[in-house]
Amino acid sequence: MRGDRPQGRVPQKARPEGYSAQNELKREGVVMAMNDSGTGKETRLPTRRAFLRGAAAMCAAAALGGAARAALGAMAPVPDWAVRQTPVLPAGGSGKFSILQVTDLHMHYIAKGYLGTPQQLDKIKAMVEIFKPDMIMNTGDFWANVTEPGGADTCKWLCAEFAKFGVPWAFAWGNHDESKDYNRTHRILEGAPDSLYRGAAADGNYRIEVKPPGAAAPVWNLIVLNNSRGGFRQPEIDWFEQEAAAIRSETPDPPPAFVFAHIPARQYEDIAAPGKAVGVKFESVCHENGSADAVPAFGRAGFVKAMFCGHDHVNDYCGQSHGINLHYGRALGGYGEDRVRKGATLITADIESGTYQARSVFEDGSSVTFDTFTDIQEPGRIY
Repeated sequence: MRGDRPQGRVPQKARPEGYSAQNELKREGVVMAMNDSGTGKETRLPTRRAFLRGAAAMCAAAALGGAARAALGAMAPVPDWAVRQTPVLPAGGSGKFSILQVTDLHMHYIAKGYLGTPQQLDKIKAMVEIFKPDMIMNTGDFWANVTEPGGADTCKWLCAEFAKFGVPWAFAWGNHDESKDYNRTHRILEGAPDSLYRGAAADGNYRIEVKPPGAAAPVWNLIVLNNSRGGFRQPEIDWFEQEAAAIRSETPDPPPAFVFAHIPARQYEDIAAPGKAVGVKFESVCHENGSADAVPAFGRAGFVKAMFCGHDHVNDYCGQSHGINLHYGRALGGYGEDRVRKGATLITADIESGTYQARSVFEDGSSVTFDTFTDIQEPGRIY
């Protein structure tokens, strides 16, 4: 990272009534844009506990403890038809490319063709039209546990909705993305229009190469890890280290990389303090007792710039550990709208300099920033 001082105010598009101006913080080639404060009538919306309790009531088969992890363990056997593939995102011809990270949509269908939460898709559509990303990265909790007739059908319907955005997209498994038939769900994800998902051959782990038109080698790697079953575990770390070795073998001078996963690493808690991070933190880091060895492995690889996750809906901050920038993506669905405005994260990478910007963005075209770390919620104030 180069330069770690706030750089003053940045012009923004018109914002909704009740939102204030923003400050832009430039750190090491990273611009963190987070929701500033606003005023207005306080609204009581579900807490994380209430949200999870409601999800469990809605889906009798769903649970966040051992039962859910046991169900997700069914993903481990590799389907007979699965073939290891490294998809390519054709982008970067202008010297830059951008990714719209969406996370924690928690979508469900009340019946076939009748979506229970259509507003999330409307917001994505608006942000795609405004910000024109090269791809969408969905970092999990795409759907809300096992709904009838099963996660595979829900996944199929949602993939059809994502195809309407007209841009490539990828997916990292979240703890709520359950299915009664993981083989079928893998196949749906890999075969969906515009999908770059290729996780069937490696339990949901895969890599995407970013290549400008006509380029022989990738200019950036997007590494997607499936840590949906209790946070990072040794299998994901082993897979990453094997993939890192393959990258170094293919390209002795490896390009930069981003890591995408649903559940935050333990180090997200370590950086959550003034002077170490910028942004907002209104709940504990739910790393699900995952291994602390993942982020050090990313650092040892030598080419990973940042990790982006979801899972915690009212955390949206960034700090550094082991030389890796650890970002929360702005949640788009679920609980927490009374504290943190729903939106997405726009990541813009500069190929020549190897730097990037990450900012929280919204469906009206606005974006908001913090130059400090905030973990105390003020009544009636939405960040």
